[in-house]
Amino acid sequence: MKEEFTQIKGLDIEYITLGSGPDFLFLHGGGVSYRSYFPLINELAKHFRVWAFSYPGAGNSSKIPKRWELENYAELVSEFVKKLRIHPILSGHSFGGAIAIKTKASHPEHFKELVLFSPAGAKMKKLNGAILYVIYSDFRLILKNIFRKNKSDAYRDKIINLSKHFGDLSKVSDMFNSFDLKMDMMSVKDKTLLFWGKDDGVLPIKSFEVIKQSFSDIKAFLLDGKHRVCVDKAEEVVEDIVRELKP
Repeated sequence: MKEEFTQIKGLDIEYITLGSGPDFLFLHGGGVSYRSYFPLINELAKHFRVWAFSYPGAGNSSKIPKRWELENYAELVSEFVKKLRIHPILSGHSFGGAIAIKTKASHPEHFKELVLFSPAGAKMKKLNGAILYVIYSDFRLILKNIFRKNKSDAYRDKIINLSKHFGDLSKVSDMFNSFDLKMDMMSVKDKTLLFWGKDDGVLPIKSFEVIKQSFSDIKAFLLDGKHRVCVDKAEEVVEDIVRELKP
């Protein structure tokens, strides 16, 4: 797996591609890069040509520009697929799920179906508990790995993001709290798959119900698991995706 770089709108964007078959673009969650999702990416690559990149404020990509909103992410994703000349299935987890929704709604002609993993996007009350949950999870991840000889991919990814993009994390969390993408969801006409963990500690189950009811053509999967159920149960999730979407 070779990491490559491309430049979009003056920003350095790192990306990878893996596997063969229909193109499948994955957008990672906040505070991490695609490196935290290798279990999912590797499973997808058995059936698809998977593309994954670190958007500004993550991994080895550029920092987030001063004026940067969800619409800027959507424009960046659209420019990425145009530059690479692909017409992929579009997917995203959590914060990346919100970006995927906005991108699909704004530039539907560049993408096929939509696959969402525990996406943000339903307007909720201030998610202070979610932020504390993420901080607690990060603390556990670091403690679990700091003295290990063989560090996990998720740990190495977290260290990269904390060292290179610490100042960007608050910008992402502020946006995360303000998403209200119901109108964007309602505008999506292509088939959508939604995966959610029953014990998601970041987004409430009410978000799952709101999102499920906002798309015109959607199939929803409520699985035993937490916010990263797409990683923890990657094999099961990919089996469902292949059954529903692959020709």
